[in-house]
Amino acid sequence: MIWLAVVSGIVLVLASLVLIPRVILEGQTDLHHINLTIRYLFFKLNYNSREKAVSRQVLGIKIDRKKAPLPPPKSKPEIPFQTKQQPPLKVVIKERRLFLDLLKILVRTVIRLVRTAKTEWLNLNIIIADEDRMLVGMLYGILQPLTIINKPPNRMVSIDADWMSDKTRLNSQWRLSVRLFRVVWVILTTLASIPYRRAFKAYKMMKAN
Repeated sequence: MIWLAVVSGIVLVLASLVLIPRVILEGQTDLHHINLTIRYLFFKLNYNSREKAVSRQVLGIKIDRKKAPLPPPKSKPEIPFQTKQQPPLKVVIKERRLFLDLLKILVRTVIRLVRTAKTEWLNLNIIIADEDRMLVGMLYGILQPLTIINKPPNRMVSIDADWMSDKTRLNSQWRLSVRLFRVVWVILTTLASIPYRRAFKAYKMMKAN
């Protein structure tokens, strides 16, 4: 009976999500900042990470919460200079493999989200660069599948490698409309594919060293 109730609840939630109108997402992103706008019916939410500001609008009327004044910052005690201990080579290799696996999962998730969304326009430009040239080559190969979502002129994704620089650059502009039940399904299946055990073991090894 409990399992029947759980399954019935999940079915009802998914059915309700199907009936919900599309949510519109639009924004701009670079490697360190994001400007995101979410529109749903008469509600609009805007987030700007550069200014660390969130604004809300209902029926075109702004609804902003007044922030309490922040207390003066406390002076931090001076910490004597300490050299950072580098983790063993084995831990670094295992962590890199885990990072690459997680990056593959992220790329597949982005592709699935873009395919399930109605893309009005999407422009994504990634230039990979790092001091480790081998890492640049691996990242370049892993990110190449993102180009399969190209559909000019609405969807344009370009990925390049800069062997003369050590700073990765990213710029994107997009406008998408999505149905919540598809986003929820992609997120749930992605969470189920994350190698939690490997991540926890790598975390313990890093803490131990």
